[in-house]
Amino acid sequence: MRRFFPQTKLKAMLGKPGGIAVAAALEAASQNLESLRGAAFDEVAKTAAKLHELVSHDSFDRDEVYRTANELLGHASTFGWSDVSEVASSLCDYVDSKEPMQARIAQLFTTSICALIQLDKETDESARREIVGSLKKLSQRSAK
Repeated sequence: MRRFFPQTKLKAMLGKPGGIAVAAALEAASQNLESLRGAAFDEVAKTAAKLHELVSHDSFDRDEVYRTANELLGHASTFGWSDVSEVASSLCDYVDSKEPMQARIAQLFTTSICALIQLDKETDESARREIVGSLKKLSQRSAK
């Protein structure tokens, strides 16, 4: 049996130094993320509205609420909206708990997420922290 290992351009390039500096790559990545921030905000708002609609009725699908909250968590955390992602995570914890789900509590989470999206990030930092802290306590209490 004969083995054939052809020489490729890519294989030859991998052994040679080149490319861009790490700092330049990080700066370019940061600029790319910034260019996507507006579209990401729209996606976060759209997912939050979908989540709010899902829990607006007295009976709803827990799995669908969990999937949508987890999707929101991913979108928000990717772009550094830690408060929105923390509340989405707390909602996931609440939905995942063994307790019977109450629509009004799930609605409180989604209403808070929508409020966090609307609040001015710089001027309302203390209000944002208070909302997040209260909802974390609520989800932890429900998980016991």
